[in-house]
Amino acid sequence: MGLKNIYFSGPDGSRKTSMAFATKFFLEARGRHVLVVPFPSESSAASPILRLALDGRTHLGAGAMDLLFVADRLDVAPRLHEIRGIDPDMVFIFDRGPADGAVYAEASDSLRNEPIGLTSNVVEKWDSKFLEMFPVDLGIYLHSSIRTAKELMRMRESYKPADNLDKDPAVQQQIRNIFDAYMEGRQGWKVLNVEPKSGETLDSWERRIIRDVLGLVSDTAGHPEWLEAKNCLISNWRVQQFLV
Repeated sequence: MGLKNIYFSGPDGSRKTSMAFATKFFLEARGRHVLVVPFPSESSAASPILRLALDGRTHLGAGAMDLLFVADRLDVAPRLHEIRGIDPDMVFIFDRGPADGAVYAEASDSLRNEPIGLTSNVVEKWDSKFLEMFPVDLGIYLHSSIRTAKELMRMRESYKPADNLDKDPAVQQQIRNIFDAYMEGRQGWKVLNVEPKSGETLDSWERRIIRDVLGLVSDTAGHPEWLEAKNCLISNWRVQQFLV
């Protein structure tokens, strides 16, 4: 099977991490070795300041954010390459795409009339190199409104009043606008609208979104039969515990 690199992108509250782990468990149950790779990473020197900026506890310009994400990926790439050399069939699931950090910074700076970031030649060059090493076999952009993200976080009791969704709603909306424009027409990417349907409960919404995500994975992998109800992990507690 050729599916080795899966990317999840989306704004705050769109369930990127939840869907990354749901996909991990789904593929592991089918005999694949899977590694979820978060950005920012958990060990690079750039990671602490990036996490502060993404959590809204400090402000970095788009250019600085771009370069820190480049440094983060530069630190991670050799280790991923080494893992892939040991296990050529290892599936990497990337929790955030290469440009996600730049989208956040671009949104913030554009509202300050200081647009810079996604057009940076240095960043584009490195992102292209990273994608040459780990090309997008399947990219999933999870589109969600601010209202939906806040409501789902409240229902899961993971919402806090000081959350980014409340701190600067104008930035959050701009993030979504830039994401929508940036994702349009990107090769290998699918846009998945995660807005709840009328009358859906939290559980039924989560099961539907997981099924939609895993349906994209199954189709891309060339194994549509994977989503037969008797084999699906949607109700498995290992998936449910990560939906927070």
